[in-house]
This record gives sequence, C-alpha cells and structure tokens, in this order.
Amino acid sequence: MRFVIILISLCFFYVNLFAYETNLASRFTQSDIVVSGRIQSISDGIQDDAGTEDFIVTISINKIYKQNFFLNPETIQVHWQVSNLVCNKADLKDCISQYKNGTWIFILNQSNLSESHQIKDEQILAYNNIQDSILSALQESNKLIVNHYYQHKTCAKNCKLCKAIKFEKWDQVKKYLKHQARGLYPDTLLNHRRILWASSNRDILASMPSYNGTRFLFITNQREVHAYAGYQLGYIKSYLRWMPHLLYNLFRAQTYKYFSKEKIDTTILKSFLVDSNYSTQYMYYEKLNYTRMLTDTLQQSKFSPRMPLTDEYVLLTSVYDGALKFYLDYQTMPDYMERASSYINELKNKKKIYLLCLMSSHTIPKIGQQALTALKQLNDVRAIPFLIEMAKYRTLLNSQQYGDLNDYEDFNQLLIETLDALTGCNTIPQSVPYGVSSTSIEMSLSIPIWSSKIKTFDYQNHLKDIEN
Repeated sequence: MRFVIILISLCFFYVNLFAYETNLASRFTQSDIVVSGRIQSISDGIQDDAGTEDFIVTISINKIYKQNFFLNPETIQVHWQVSNLVCNKADLKDCISQYKNGTWIFILNQSNLSESHQIKDEQILAYNNIQDSILSALQESNKLIVNHYYQHKTCAKNCKLCKAIKFEKWDQVKKYLKHQARGLYPDTLLNHRRILWASSNRDILASMPSYNGTRFLFITNQREVHAYAGYQLGYIKSYLRWMPHLLYNLFRAQTYKYFSKEKIDTTILKSFLVDSNYSTQYMYYEKLNYTRMLTDTLQQSKFSPRMPLTDEYVLLTSVYDGALKFYLDYQTMPDYMERASSYINELKNKKKIYLLCLMSSHTIPKIGQQALTALKQLNDVRAIPFLIEMAKYRTLLNSQQYGDLNDYEDFNQLLIETLDALTGCNTIPQSVPYGVSSTSIEMSLSIPIWSSKIKTFDYQNHLKDIEN
C-alpha cells in the first residue's frame, strides 16, 4: 500500500512539474526579457490614477536568459505600477520591497522599460537551480537552427556508401562510385547522409571524350573529408586500326566509322582523390567570378566598398543554387536595373536563398535592397549568418567610405529590419550626434543579440542518433 501511495505521489509530482514547465515555456516565448537578478533600488512613488503609483525599480542582472533587443548587461530600470486593487499593503511600495531580498527571475516585456505597467506575481519567480535549469533549457531550445546540409537525406539506415564513408573505407567508396558512375550528379548524391555536399564542376569540354569532376565533402565518424572524383563522359573505341588505313591507301575508301564505336551517354570514373585541395582551388575562381558579377565598375565610386563574399556562402550557392546568371557591365546594359529586378523576383519565386544573399551584397544599393526585401519575405533562417556578416562589415566602414549617406542609412535600416524579422528581435533606435550613423550604432549593439538567436545544426550528433 505504501508503495502505491509513493507511486501516485510521484505521478502527481511529475504531472504538476510538466504543467508548470509548459506554462513557463509559454510565458518565456511571449516575453521580450527574461533575467535573474536583485532589486538594487526603488524610487519614491509617483501618483498616477486614483489608487495607483508608479515606481522606477533598478535591477542588477546576474544572468540573461532572453533578450529581444539590446540590454545593459549590468542593470536595467523597470517602470513598475502598483494598484491598491491588487496590493493590500498601506504603503504600495512595500509590494515591491518584498522582492528586495534575494535573487529573483523577472519575465518582462519591452514596454516595462519605458512605460508603467503592473507586473503580476507570475512574472516574478524565486531563483533556484531548478528554475535556472529550466530557463537555460528554454533558452537553448528557442534558438533558430541554421541547417544548410541536412535537408534531403533519404538514404537507408544501413546504406553501404554511408557506412564506408563513416569508417573511412575509401576503396569501398571508390568502388561504389565506379559502379554508380552513370548516375553521379549532385541531385542523386545529396540524399546520402554522410555526403554533406557534392558539386559537379562546370568545366565539361565540347569534344568527346569530355572530362568533368565532382567535388565532395564527406563526414566520417571523426572528421570532415574533402574528396574529388574525376570522370570521363563518353568514349570512342577503335579496333583493327590498321585496316581502315590500308583500305584508304589502296582504294581511297573512308571506312573509319566501321572500325570504331562511339558512346556518349556513359560516365567512367577515372580518378578518386581523398583529402584533396581541389575544392579550395576551384572555389577561389568561383568566388572571383561571383565578385565580378556583383560589382558595378562604372558607378562604384558613388557607393560603399563591396562586402567580401564569405567562402561558406559561395560554396552553398555553388552546391545548391547553381550559377549566378547575371550581367557583368552596367555600362553596356541600359536596362540593367530592370534585368536585376526581374532576376531577383525569379530567385524569390524559386526560393534561391543563397543566390539572394549574394545579390544583397551588390554594390548598387537599390539592387541589394530588393534582394534584402525578398529574403525578409521568404523568412528563411539560412540567410541569417550571411546577413550578420554583412552587418559586421558595414559597421566597420568609416564616413569617407559611405558614398551617399542617405543610401547607406536606408540600406542599413532595411538590413536591421530584415534581421529583426528573421530572428524575432526588435532593434531600438538610438539617439546619436549629428554626422554619426545611427544605424551603424544600432547594428553594432544588435549583432550579439541576433547571433545569440541562432545555432548551427549539430550534424555529427544527429548522425549518431540515426545510426545507433
């Protein structure tokens, strides 16, 4: 009987704990600020409506669990309204003073820092290790997961190719690729979970046989491995070579086609290199090509210097979105802006996130702004790391590099709005001296906040969960 009572008590305990965590998770999601700290000081009350007083409460922060905008990491000032309808003490200030001793957890909204609002008891929790663990877990679980590679992995759990890659059995990998050579294109290889990406180089020759290569990034049990597979496309096979020569010399007869065989729809694996640096070499030229297409040489002096493209997003663009089909020279294209606008709309409709990221770095601000608007509307978290790098770069520009200050500010404002929309943040406008870029200051304050909202997909642990 005692065992049954204990079991029932444990059940009730865990049910209540689950209900409490669910309720806390809901409040956490709906709030703008969640911090632990101590009340440092409470101002004298200012009479508001009948029966209410407004106080300014200074809280020293111990730990920040959530923030949707920039906070002073040491202290915050909260506008706290107390009503005699909910406070039964003679001095309304005492309803706040009861929280002055010890450490508490405060669940607040942005308006609490600028406007007087009543703060309910459920918004203030006693700090303890259990609360800290729950809120830390909520902080981690509410981060946006940026997942570039694990999107279309459909191979079987016991896939032979993935198993060979996992244990670095490169002879077996080569054998597999050799037997499957005819279907070796990125769209048929990306479904393997141990192949992070695969990309065919765009260097096929017109003559036959032609040659091409596919670059791979494998993920083994211990590391990431670059590899390169070289292929021959089509072949010409000759036999009895002396016979057509003899017939030609004797009778001037053209009989070569009867002593040869051609096949154009076959692929032959010619080489397989592991730990190859071919990807690095190839991406150098790929980045150079993208950079040329995104730089307007005619009007460059009017605009800010272009942002250096990141290796990661050049690679992602090459692997998933393909070539940048854009024109090089503004001067020779009178309808350049119309073409750019049409191309960005096409990328938006096809959800080409990585190409849109590159287009947002175009040196002509209007083109970059249209790409940013498309990224904001698509609301895809894969764009966030690139846009954060862009924000970092633009905060480093000095006033001599702005070009047109209005264009610079307008672009920065749209970049801030896009990152806020993607991360669920709310950048607060800053008052700055005349001549100083306010958006640059706002971005520098918001970059740590945006960065704290995302985390990279843990690919290796995900593989272990699948394969174990």
